[in-house]
This record gives sequence, structure tokens and C-alpha cells, in this order.
Amino acid sequence: MKEENIRNALECFGNSIYRLSYYMLSDDQDAQDVVQETMMKYMEKAPTFDSTVQEKAWLLKVANNICIDMLRFRKRVRFMNQGDESILAQMVAKSEMDDSSEEFIKLIFSLKEKLRNAVYLYYYEEYSTEEIASILKISNAAVRKRLERGRVLLKDKLQEEQNERGY
Repeated sequence: MKEENIRNALECFGNSIYRLSYYMLSDDQDAQDVVQETMMKYMEKAPTFDSTVQEKAWLLKVANNICIDMLRFRKRVRFMNQGDESILAQMVAKSEMDDSSEEFIKLIFSLKEKLRNAVYLYYYEEYSTEEIASILKISNAAVRKRLERGRVLLKDKLQEEQNERGY
């Protein structure tokens, strides 16, 4: 594989790979490692794609699988996670957001992992439900159900917050 192709892929999709990895692992160093491992697999396999959409989907699927492997490893060795507040602080610090976006990210972060992944890929990476099903290796109906449940939970949490603030 040509060095130029790898460089282009990293420039075009590196940020998306990093965001997905950081979102799943909640750790900056691990997310950077996933980006590197994903690009290594890209070099090893040297796949050819008909479009950049296919290329991005392949790279994100590889990154997702690497993240899952890392999470399994953490579970096996009983990795001690940081507190949720520090993870959220890192996540917000990495991105330039206004206060409402920061609060919404916190709400999304409070969802269960299965719902959170579907919501992230659909709304932040703008994948279709079919593409998400392929990436997460679940059925299209399961993706739609996770999105539905995620939206309901987010709506309830937003209404709850508004009620607490007296809006």
C-alpha cells in the first residue's frame, strides 16, 4: 500500500476513528493506540474500496473491533476505570462545545453502552441504520430499536432536567 494512501486515510478519517475510540474507551491514550492499530491493519490488509464511504465504514468497523478487544481485556484484568466525572471532563476538554452541547454529551454518556454506540454512530458519524448494523454486527431492527430507546431515554432525561431547573 502506498504511503500516500495511508496518509490520506489518516487525514480524512483519523479524527472519526479517534472520536469513536475515545467515545468507547473514555481514555485519550487508548484512543490514540486504536487509531494507530487501525492504520496498521489498513496497511497490512491493503483493502481496495469503491468509495470513501466504504473505506470509512471499514476503518470504523476495524476500530470498533479493536475497542471491543481492549474492553474485554480491561474486564478480564479488572481494570480500574476513572470516575465518570473525570472521563466526561476529558471528553468535553477534547472538543470545543458550548454549554448545551456539553450537557447533551453528558446525557448521551449516561446511556447504556449499547444505546450509546448506536446513538453516536447515527447522530455524530451520520451512518445509516444498515451501516451501523454492519459495524456493530447486529440486525438492522436491533439498531432501530436501540435508537428508539436511546431517544426516549434522552427525551425523558432532558425533560427531567428542565423540570429541575423550573423551565
